[in-house]
Amino acid sequence: MPNMINPFLCTHIIYAFAILDKHSLIMKESDECTDITNRGYEQITALKEKNPRLKVLIAIGGWSDSSDGDKYSRLVSSQANRLNFIENAIHFMEKHNFDGLDLDWEYPTCWQANCTAGPQSDKINFAIFLRELRLAFNKRAKPLLLTAALGATKEILDNSYEINSLMVNLDFINLMTYDFYTTGSLVAAHHSPLYSHPNARDKYNSVLNSNFSVNYLIRKGVPAHKIIMGIPFYGRTFKLNQNSNNDFGSPVNGTGIEGIYTKENGFLA
Repeated sequence: MPNMINPFLCTHIIYAFAILDKHSLIMKESDECTDITNRGYEQITALKEKNPRLKVLIAIGGWSDSSDGDKYSRLVSSQANRLNFIENAIHFMEKHNFDGLDLDWEYPTCWQANCTAGPQSDKINFAIFLRELRLAFNKRAKPLLLTAALGATKEILDNSYEINSLMVNLDFINLMTYDFYTTGSLVAAHHSPLYSHPNARDKYNSVLNSNFSVNYLIRKGVPAHKIIMGIPFYGRTFKLNQNSNNDFGSPVNGTGIEGIYTKENGFLA
């Protein structure tokens, strides 16, 4: 429950998720019972009463809501849609006492990590969207925070984002340095490696790690203090092709059995 969180452990808390209505293209609660009736929003923002320095943001999107990449693409492609979303988002956040917005569209152009799925125009339109959000948020009597969760692979960083727009308009970046290897991967590997594995057979291993992703953004000019490196509190498991072939990078043909606590195949926590 939100009210069980120690409000002094973090500087920021992000409530996930609100979703994008596919018809009106404005944000709305994803579960009215949890968020409104059972006071999820109210309980999480009430933590600021205990720690006045705490900031609580609302995230929109996430993997599931991003499965409809078209609605997000339609949102950012039209100035009228963008401005309507921004006006309503500001009202939404101020009504529910949130301090800012975290954008978690996964991902512009690279819909659900497929960089041929969405139009290339998503990239520049998303940059324009960030600029318009920043300008509107800064005009409030109490300026709102603007952050974004970014895919961490080189392919997604190159195809989804105008890096300069991220630097200028975001207060910080939540870099998703996890799920480098997932249920769709062909080999067994740590899904959130800090560095590349020296004995890996996977040709992509040198770029599928946190060290590469963080430093890639820094080399592109993003200030290090704006990069928040994601740390997963779960593990992934795989089903090997051959039990005897169990080294890092060994071929797999599916996920491991469900975890005791996760109750989901391929995940342990």
